[in-house]
Amino acid sequence: MPLLDDILAWSSRDDAPNWQRDALRRIFAANGQLTATDLAVIRAMVEQSAGAPTPLPLDKSHIPTMGSGSSTVLLRLSQLKNVNGFPDDRGLEMADQGLTLLFGENGAGKSGFARVMKRACRARHSAPVLPDAFAAGKQPTPPQAFIAYRTGGKDHQITWAEGGASNGDLAMVSVYDSHCAQDYISKDGPSTFVPYGFHALTALAAAQQAIQDEINRDIGAIQLRPEQFFALHGTHSVGRIMANLGPKTDITALEALAQLTPEETESIKDLSAAIKGLDVEPEAIKHERLAQRLDSLASLAAQAERFVTDAALDKFASLSRAEQEAVEADQLAQGLLHADGNADGPAGALLSETGGAEWKALFKAAEAFSLKTYPEHKDHPASDPGDQCVLCQQPLVESAQARMKRFRRFVAADAAQNLETARNAVNEARRKIDAANLAPVDEPTLAEIQQSDQGLAEAVSAQQADWTARRNWITSAYALAGWTEPRPILPAGDPLSTRFTAKANALRQLAAKLRSAKDQKAHDTLSAQLAELTSRRDLTGHLPAIRTHIDQAKRRSALEAARDALSTKSVSAKITGLSKTHTTEALARALNDELEALGYRHRVKPTLTSQTKAGKNVHGLVLEGCDHGTHEVLSEGEQRAVALAFFLAEARLRGDQSTLVFDDPSTSLDHLHRRKMAEHLVDLSKQRPVIVLTHDAVFLTTLLSEVAEQGATAKIQTVQWHGGSPGALLDGLAWESKPYSDQMKELKALAVQLRASQNPYPNDADKRAVRDAYAHLRGMIERAIREIVLNDTVHPFSDEVKVIQVGAIAGFEIEEWRRIVSVYGQASEVIVGHDSPIAGQYEIPSAEQFETDLAIIETVMKACEERRRAFNKNEKQFMIDLRNKIRIR
Repeated sequence: MPLLDDILAWSSRDDAPNWQRDALRRIFAANGQLTATDLAVIRAMVEQSAGAPTPLPLDKSHIPTMGSGSSTVLLRLSQLKNVNGFPDDRGLEMADQGLTLLFGENGAGKSGFARVMKRACRARHSAPVLPDAFAAGKQPTPPQAFIAYRTGGKDHQITWAEGGASNGDLAMVSVYDSHCAQDYISKDGPSTFVPYGFHALTALAAAQQAIQDEINRDIGAIQLRPEQFFALHGTHSVGRIMANLGPKTDITALEALAQLTPEETESIKDLSAAIKGLDVEPEAIKHERLAQRLDSLASLAAQAERFVTDAALDKFASLSRAEQEAVEADQLAQGLLHADGNADGPAGALLSETGGAEWKALFKAAEAFSLKTYPEHKDHPASDPGDQCVLCQQPLVESAQARMKRFRRFVAADAAQNLETARNAVNEARRKIDAANLAPVDEPTLAEIQQSDQGLAEAVSAQQADWTARRNWITSAYALAGWTEPRPILPAGDPLSTRFTAKANALRQLAAKLRSAKDQKAHDTLSAQLAELTSRRDLTGHLPAIRTHIDQAKRRSALEAARDALSTKSVSAKITGLSKTHTTEALARALNDELEALGYRHRVKPTLTSQTKAGKNVHGLVLEGCDHGTHEVLSEGEQRAVALAFFLAEARLRGDQSTLVFDDPSTSLDHLHRRKMAEHLVDLSKQRPVIVLTHDAVFLTTLLSEVAEQGATAKIQTVQWHGGSPGALLDGLAWESKPYSDQMKELKALAVQLRASQNPYPNDADKRAVRDAYAHLRGMIERAIREIVLNDTVHPFSDEVKVIQVGAIAGFEIEEWRRIVSVYGQASEVIVGHDSPIAGQYEIPSAEQFETDLAIIETVMKACEERRRAFNKNEKQFMIDLRNKIRIR
């Protein structure tokens, strides 16, 4: 076929990728039905993945029906070996012209022969021929057969083996089966029919699109994050490479950059130090900020130092001694107070703690209460005549008045006043010392001071510790009155507050000097050198992530390249171009001629069109005016009829006269399409060899009727089981399918055999043989009535009543009927389907009687045959011509 030639030429073009040619090979082998495994392998070849198979490009031997170009006539299959469940040496003879009809029930072995022919002839739809599936444990050789064929007037024989190379001559034999319908019907849009071969390009485009979609999903799953490496960007060597990080990045160059020598590592420290001297502003600001904090610390240190200097400790010791002296003076005054009380006798004796601290507090309270009770008095507590005691509320007698006055004199004395003053001074000093912040420098600030001035930091730690020790010494000395104990010594040198102030001033001066000595050009040069080295140093930690990024980028780039290679643009363009070239008016006419011959009854027939669907130009045969898919509009039977018509149209336009094989072509067809198909196939067999394999008894009958009607040549065989295995061939039809004439011949031969083998006194086996012979006779009589007496006017497997045939029945006599009924009745009584009483059983006829009964039936049928021949000669053709004239009108 020219279309297949063009497809092969396109796939073999110089720029055609081998994976695409391999994909086309797979598509033709699978008739467009690529599996998920096929798609995965094709993708591996596109990506050139490790382990991907080497592409096997499409060639002529892979394309069904693309053979040598000559007319090939199948002659026979012989010496089949290891084919399905067939025993070895099964075979099939085929007529070199006319019709070869192979009939067999399901499971009889018809499909075994069909599989071999499909496989050997490179049919569009074929599967590997299998050996016996039930031969457990055996390792048979591949199925094989001898195939004889004729081409160019010469006979050839080849050995075909499953999996072996195909034969170009045999590829010219076209095979049609029920799967062929989808070869011509596009499901991508409105009802479109395209020649065989376009399905491969359509499947290729679909496969490429499916793989492309899958690759796009994989591309989307690869998330590259270059932002994670932004820290490595810059004008240095690493930055220049990282700016273009991708699938072409040289990882070895980066790995080399990441290797720093010890000298380069040391240079980072030197450059950092040098840059610090040149990059003055950050350092100057840092110095100024620390100076501000040192100013605050100097103030806090000065406050703390007030409480821990030697002068401060001496002053507190003096206050403590003054307090002690006041206590001693007060105790002496108390003694005098008690002495005065004792001088007054027993009545004037005072309590032992009188004059003590608690007593003085009580006296002070009484004094305050008296002030409120006797505000007009000058002295308090009140002690004038008539006054009451503010404590016991009793009138003050004279002695009590004198004692109260003596108490006032005691309290007002210097000793008591001095003690109170001294004690208050000590308490106030202790409060201030305890509240003093003797650790004003916290740890973070101390660390910052340490970075700037290690000596100052050490002084801070030492002096704060000494300050706390001196405060603790004060507390201990006061409690124990041990002022002669050695006190902790302060560090020599200036106090901390002075050192803080001096350091702050020095830092401000340093900041000023840094700013005045700034050299920006030298700073930039050193910064560039430092950036070069630090970027290389930092690169080391990023290398694992960079390797992963580059690998992913390479994978993504490879996927994108594969995706672009899978573009369907060139395939779509080729489909459009080829459809315009090969979907022609000649094809449309041939298709419609075949549809008419097959009885296609749809009111709209395919017409040639060129249209755009979903952005694609589609040139093909459509059901005009139909906006739905053919598979949605036509029934399954109509689709099969269209497919068969397309198959036959292509076979006709191809120009050769090779054998056509039809495997169960009547599937899904109704009785009208079935009859028209039988008529057309029989007519076609007059032009070229036709092989029909069928299990359909109705279709078989229709074919046989058409063979008889058209006077065609037919080689009829029946496939059946024999010897416990399928695939045995019977020349002609099995008994139940044979016509009356063949059945009569067989029964006459059987009668001769019975007469020769029967015993004088029949035994049980003889009787059984006679019963079986009469059973066949009974069936033959029924067939003779239908075929001969009724002139095949009606048929059990036909929907047609052949009214014209009835004319041959005229002249049938009652006596003929009586003779038929007599023999038929005897046959009905003899067969085992009827039982008779033991006491009155019918006598089994003899072999001679059977032969006589056969003669009776044959005589009657010969008379009917003579009347039928006379009718066909004198009357039938007249009626046929009359019917045809009426149809023309």
